[in-house]
Amino acid sequence: MKRICGMILLLNVFPQIGLLLILFYLLVKNCLFNFLLKNLTIFFHNHFILSILYEFKLLHRVEGWI
Repeated sequence: MKRICGMILLLNVFPQIGLLLILFYLLVKNCLFNFLLKNLTIFFHNHFILSILYEFKLLHRVEGWI
């Protein structure tokens, strides 16, 4: 819970960096669940998060991942 509150505070101060950290946190958290549970729904959720990062031009160097 402290991480989420810290990320929300960062989102208010530095919006783009805060958004990147929140999405990255969700991506890593869901990748861990995907590894443990092998659930396709979580895989597609991760792809959705990556596509959001791509839309904000935060992943322009790794276009091959999408």
